[in-house]
Amino acid sequence: MTFDDNIIIRYENNEVIGIFILNASKKRLK
Repeated sequence: MTFDDNIIIRYENNEVIGIFILNASKKRLK
């Protein structure tokens, strides 16, 4: 399972956590 898959699964399970993970990952890329 890739990191992106984990983000998608977490987002589907819990929008708040999913959005937090997406925002955190974007900051890491920048």
